[in-house]
Amino acid sequence: MFRQVIAEAQRDPACAERLQSYATERRAHIGEMIERAMARGEVADTVDPLLGAEMVQSLIWHRLLTDRLALEPGEAQKIAAQLVRGLKP
Repeated sequence: MFRQVIAEAQRDPACAERLQSYATERRAHIGEMIERAMARGEVADTVDPLLGAEMVQSLIWHRLLTDRLALEPGEAQKIAAQLVRGLKP
C-alpha cells in the first residue's frame, strides 16, 4: 500500500504534501531516538540526529520500494552497527 502512496504522490500535490508531512514526523521521531542514544553515549555527540534519521529512513524506503523489507537473521543488527559505526575501518 505504501508504494502506491509514494507513486500517487508523484502526480498529486496534495498526496505529496501529506507524504512529506508523514516523512517529516517519522524523521523527527527517529531523530529523537538518536538523541537518546547520544545521551547514553552510544552515538557520537557530533552526529546530526536529523541527518542520521534521514539515512535510516532512506534505507527503509529504498528497501520498501525494491521489495527488500525481509531481513536475514542478524541483518538488522548488522545494519544498525554499520550505521552507528559509519564507514570507518
